[in-house]
Amino acid sequence: KLLILTVGKLEPNRRNYNLLINTIKAIKQNGFENFKITVIGKGKLGDIPEDLSKHFAIKGKLNFPDLYSEMEKAD
Repeated sequence: KLLILTVGKLEPNRRNYNLLINTIKAIKQNGFENFKITVIGKGKLGDIPEDLSKHFAIKGKLNFPDLYSEMEKAD
C-alpha cells in the first residue's frame, strides 16, 4: 500500500490543493487503488469527490512525536 503524507490545511483555496487532487485522479486513472493520503492539519473532505475521499485520513493537528511517526510510515 502506498502511503502519501501531506502537511497543512486541506482546502480548495490553498496553493497545492489542485495539484494534490489532480495527482490522485491520475493515480486512479492508471488503475492504482491501493493508496492512502494522510493529512496532518485541518480540513474537510466535503469538496473532494467521494471516489477520492475514501483514500484520505485526516489526522488534524499532531504533536511532534506523532507527526514524525506518521512521516516514518509514509512513502
